[in-house]
Amino acid sequence: IATAFLLLTSTHFGFMGDKFGHHFRNFRWVVTGTILSLLCVILSGYFLGSLGPWVALCFMLIYTYLYQLTLVPYASFIKTLVPEELYGKLSGFGMAFGQLGSIIGIFVAIPILSVGGFSGHPRLDVFTAMMILFALFSIPSFIFLRAKNPEAQLDTPHQDFKNSLRNGYREARKLPGVMNVLISFYLFSDAIMTAILYF
Repeated sequence: IATAFLLLTSTHFGFMGDKFGHHFRNFRWVVTGTILSLLCVILSGYFLGSLGPWVALCFMLIYTYLYQLTLVPYASFIKTLVPEELYGKLSGFGMAFGQLGSIIGIFVAIPILSVGGFSGHPRLDVFTAMMILFALFSIPSFIFLRAKNPEAQLDTPHQDFKNSLRNGYREARKLPGVMNVLISFYLFSDAIMTAILYF
């Protein structure tokens, strides 16, 4: 559900960031929202008793959507960091380090689970540790990307939500491989995220 919503909204979100030069602001708000929604998942589990899992599930939906939405403003910074011929390499390194972080997360989780956690709720304590690490590792992005925010493209014709969605995917079809990447992202990336959560 989160990824379907992402595919419907990300093109307009990216268009608005391009037009008004708000990618850093959008990045900051989406990352902050990701951290806060994960905090709500944790607090729901700790304090809401039998209702907790259902509330946590709703916040997990928001977390999953926002976590994936961070890729939209983040990707816009690539063109300010490296020349065009290195876009793919930089993007690949970013994805690789993201997956490496997920693997490291497993090694953080195992000791927490093996000692029974630090609050009597070991599985929630794993999420707490992950949230803290996510927040800490996002700090360099807040500092470094502020100065790299792409310039506004105010001369771009305005598009409403429907047109930006249609035009975004129409443009994607013109570039070889992009639609395949989007389809694989929808199927494969979500499977990885689900596996990571179950780990």
